[in-house]
Amino acid sequence: MAMQSKRIICFLILFLCIQAIWIAILLPYSLVKPVPVSKLVNCSNHDDGVPSSLTRREDIKIGTNPPCYKVVYIWLNEHDTFHVNLIFKQVGRFCCPGLSCGVQIEYGRNLSKLAASDVVFLFYKSSWNWHELLNIKHQAERQKWVFWTSESPRHTNHRVIPLPEYTNTTYDYIMTYRKGATNKDAYLSEGGYGHFNRKTPSVQKNDTGNWATDKTRMVAWVSTNCYPSTMSYDRTGFVNALSRYVSVDKYGPCGSQPCKDLATCGLQKYRFYLALENSECADYITEKFWYNSLTLGLVPIVFGAPKEDYLKVAPPNSFIFVPDFPSIAKLAAYLVELSENDNLYNKYFEWKKEGSVTFHKQFSNLEPQRLCDSVVRRVLKDEEAERDQKGNREKKPLVNDWDKWWTKSCTYTVSGFPIPDE
Repeated sequence: MAMQSKRIICFLILFLCIQAIWIAILLPYSLVKPVPVSKLVNCSNHDDGVPSSLTRREDIKIGTNPPCYKVVYIWLNEHDTFHVNLIFKQVGRFCCPGLSCGVQIEYGRNLSKLAASDVVFLFYKSSWNWHELLNIKHQAERQKWVFWTSESPRHTNHRVIPLPEYTNTTYDYIMTYRKGATNKDAYLSEGGYGHFNRKTPSVQKNDTGNWATDKTRMVAWVSTNCYPSTMSYDRTGFVNALSRYVSVDKYGPCGSQPCKDLATCGLQKYRFYLALENSECADYITEKFWYNSLTLGLVPIVFGAPKEDYLKVAPPNSFIFVPDFPSIAKLAAYLVELSENDNLYNKYFEWKKEGSVTFHKQFSNLEPQRLCDSVVRRVLKDEEAERDQKGNREKKPLVNDWDKWWTKSCTYTVSGFPIPDE
């Protein structure tokens, strides 16, 4: 009996010890206030529950929810489904890592929403009433407007240029390929289609690779615009004329080769690419040069911007400039010479030992991360500076002569082919 009592007492003591251990473990958690789920996933979900975070959901921690959001409003016809789908892969609220505010992306043509926003982009293919919109802007001094376009003046509605009476009171920042604005501080980011970085070589200095290896085809051209009336010169006619001298495979609606997208064209098997722009405009050097040619490993044959513009931004000795040749026949003869001499051809890739190229997708500057890095960061910085100066800072004009800087940046040196066809 005594032995049984001792066993019961030992069992009770053991039970109480186990309970005490569990209480010690769980007590700290019971003192912590439960955090509402919405606070933890606010940056990873829209109000409608659609995931839209720059940070993966499992990486979100307590306290990462920003106290504010900078609302970026893009003035664009919401019924223009083509451009809506092209530009806006993500909309809603997003965290901006390292910044005190996140970004909220909205679009449409709602004057009330525009008035309530922090930053305004006017989509260059939309329409608007300057007086109506600027009346809102001038009532909200904190609001910032961005001059933004990736197209040339020839393919951009003239309305993007403010009326003369509002020249220096409309835009606060610039985000476009065109360089040379009066106020250099106005640029939010690299607005062009690409850049050459000398800090990160593509290959080792002693690289002896042959860039002609596996390139079994001569010249490629991908285009969707085949109509001379929309350009200052006969691009399609020039390509057809060149193809009488050398093999040119034409992809897209302007040719006979099917090509759903660049990934299906197989451009890497070509030695040369016709990077012919749709406009002769200063600084206008697009994905035809930066991606279709340099990134994919082809030598670009270029026409569009002045040669000095290419020399300023392109890797050294990386392109063939069409007007350097007196005729299409002479250009074709040079291409044949390069195709028959790998040593000469490889000289167009020596730049890879000095740097690398980065391509900027056309509408990528409106993606959440890019907006965080360029727009939200800059707005927060300028707001702090304006508070320090108590609003007395004099506003510098972005561009002294908008007509000269933008509209007249395009020239019309040829009306037919860029060079004669003998």
